[in-house]
Amino acid sequence: MNESGIKSAIRGILYYGVIASLFSLIAGALILVFMAGDAWISINVTTNGWNGGADLIELGLQSSLAEEIASVLLASGIVILMAIPIVRTCFTAMQFALNRDRMFAVVSLLILAIVVISFLVVGPMEAGLYKFP
Repeated sequence: MNESGIKSAIRGILYYGVIASLFSLIAGALILVFMAGDAWISINVTTNGWNGGADLIELGLQSSLAEEIASVLLASGIVILMAIPIVRTCFTAMQFALNRDRMFAVVSLLILAIVVISFLVVGPMEAGLYKFP
C-alpha cells in the first residue's frame, strides 16, 4: 500500500469509525429512553375503522431485553470510539515504515505498545481481576 492509500485508509478509519460509534451510541440511548423501565413495552397501532373495526396491533419487547440491547449498543459505541486511535496509530506506524522514517515508526510502535499494555494490565487491575497484596 502506498502513502496515499494509507492516508486514505486513515481518513476512512476516522470517518467510518466515528459514524459507527455515533449510530451505536444514539441507538442505545434511544432504546434506553423509549423502551426501558416498564415490565412490558408495547407500540400500539390502531387502524381506526379500517376493515370494519378498530384493530389493535401490539409489538412488544421485555424491558430487561431492551436494557441489555441498549447496554451492548452503548458499550460497543464506546469501544469503537476507543479503537479508532489505536488503529490509526497502527496505520501511522506503517506509513512511517514505508517512508523509511525509522525513528517515527519506532515511536509509533512504542505508543501502540503502551496502549496495548494499559488495556491488558491496567484495565483488568482496575476491574479487580488482578489482586496484589
